[in-house]
Amino acid sequence: MRVIRAPIERRMRSLIDGIDRLAEREHALNLLAARLFSTGGGKEFLDYLKDITVNRALEPNQDDRALRHFEGARWLVSIIQSRMKTGQQEGAPDYEPERPLGPDLPVP
Repeated sequence: MRVIRAPIERRMRSLIDGIDRLAEREHALNLLAARLFSTGGGKEFLDYLKDITVNRALEPNQDDRALRHFEGARWLVSIIQSRMKTGQQEGAPDYEPERPLGPDLPVP
């Protein structure tokens, strides 16, 4: 009897967002963020996101829910910035996947 072994998928926990995913997908997301946010429009939109989150302070009388919401938005902007920087270090910002990166699709 012959045993056929399936290829082992290289999964990793992202240092950027803490989610387990295939290493190839992690790399593709980084390159995609670099490509999207390195354009003129992408930089302008990222600056807008920073203006309404990172560069904005809440008033001292804000309740706990508002603070948590605001910090979540800041975290999301920091994920975009981290993926963009990592993608620029990992490869060309003109990376284009051959097919959309759906939640269950392997990265090409």
